[in-house]
Amino acid sequence: MNPHKTEKAHGALRDRPADVSVLERRILILSDGRRGDAEIADLLGSRAREALARLLRDGYLSDRDMAPAPPPPVVAIAPISAVAVESGEKPSPAGTLAAPSRRSIAAAKMYIVDMLQLQRGSDAAAIADAIRGCRDQDELAAHMLRALRFIHGIANASMSRRVSDRLAEIMPEQYLPELDVFRDTLFGDQTAAA
Repeated sequence: MNPHKTEKAHGALRDRPADVSVLERRILILSDGRRGDAEIADLLGSRAREALARLLRDGYLSDRDMAPAPPPPVVAIAPISAVAVESGEKPSPAGTLAAPSRRSIAAAKMYIVDMLQLQRGSDAAAIADAIRGCRDQDELAAHMLRALRFIHGIANASMSRRVSDRLAEIMPEQYLPELDVFRDTLFGDQTAAA
């Protein structure tokens, strides 16, 4: 089963109702219709299965096979000069391009493979090989989260934290909510303070 968010789930993520626990909120964030329930439970731990069942039962999640995923929302983008004028900033000269983002799935991939090579051993090598051979960006991001969990399990806390912080700096923004949920799972409230 590949659960995806319903309108009720989108409202819960936006409004943060008291009847949705932190674990359930993390499950909602990770439920994108591509990730299976077993993978979500693997990422979030043993209690995730019963929380996932409750979210399905209460209508926060639906099985992707049962209903089509809702279309992505249409976002209107204002011209840069209009945004700059509204915010009180001076508009940039015409023809000037904004600085390119340093976020890149390729950079994150190279970084995490390098960190796995530092760990040595057959398990680290197998995870690195899976990452190197992956061509789908979403699957690659999931492999990187598994690598982060592996590093967290065998390295000291300081190294694990540094690797996760660096990934948060270089991963494409579309994967940051999943990474934040994963970091919260590994490090607890310490991530919010960092």
